[in-house]
Amino acid sequence: MFRLRATIAGATALTLIGGGFVAARRSATVETTPPGIARMTRSETLGGWLDEGFVPMVTPIRGPTSLDGRVRTVVLVRLPRGPTIGLGRAADGVPVPIFPPGSEAVRLELLADGARDVDVPERSSRILDARGSEIGADDERFYVLRPSAERALAGFAWARSDPSAPARATRVLRESIVSGELSRALLPDEREKEAKRLAGLNDCASCHEPNRAARPHAVVKRATDTRGFFTPRSVFSNRDRFETYRPRNPNRDDPRMDWLCDGVRREAPCARGEVAEGEYDLRSAVAAGDAHATAVCASRRSLAAAFDDAARAAFASALDACAR
Repeated sequence: MFRLRATIAGATALTLIGGGFVAARRSATVETTPPGIARMTRSETLGGWLDEGFVPMVTPIRGPTSLDGRVRTVVLVRLPRGPTIGLGRAADGVPVPIFPPGSEAVRLELLADGARDVDVPERSSRILDARGSEIGADDERFYVLRPSAERALAGFAWARSDPSAPARATRVLRESIVSGELSRALLPDEREKEAKRLAGLNDCASCHEPNRAARPHAVVKRATDTRGFFTPRSVFSNRDRFETYRPRNPNRDDPRMDWLCDGVRREAPCARGEVAEGEYDLRSAVAAGDAHATAVCASRRSLAAAFDDAARAAFASALDACAR
């Protein structure tokens, strides 16, 4: 199990940097770090994470963006050396990859630099919010990071096995946002509103429930895998729910994307209240040298390189769709 130590006023804090704990002076802004909560810092640019060995997970069905396409989500995964990715079955029977202990997955909300709708933005893209999971041998650790006054991401980590930790993490996160410690780009009168918004998003265990079925009215509509992740199973699926947590659907103008509304194919977007899905013709996109298809296949291959025999057999057709 992960061991997390608290800080007290005037004491030395344990800070997680690049995957390991180092000693650092506690912030003068937040008086204490609650029991079971650890401070953590990471790079505030996409390139910093890629340099640490993270690789992008690009799904056939793109996630939603801001209206101008710049604010978007990028999911990254870092795998340990040695252990392989096994095969699991989600509650609906769909084969899913099982990441070994030592793996880490993170969802980055960022302000993308470069061309609009490129699957992996420029390395200089600044991260607005990071929420991740580190898989241990007998536990899992969640973390949330925000831009800090130190020109880096900073935040807090806690163990999934501690049922009261999310409330303590939310309290110290809210204090850090309101104080300005983790709200560098916000004006003072904007901080309380942002702190309240983030507090409603901080129950990671409930959102990332293992083997959760698709929920058409949830913030994230897709189903999860055996670890509670959304994206790894979506990487290998050419058909999936459209997410609506941002206003723009970048799949709308893709000529290789079919729309399904309550399971029925349509030429136009679905009506309000209908279950909206997309089905991506990956094979034809690969044959045409489409950039999105290339990125999807790169993600599939990066995971497949660590597959055990059972996973390799289960995902053979998904990998074959990437063959030109």
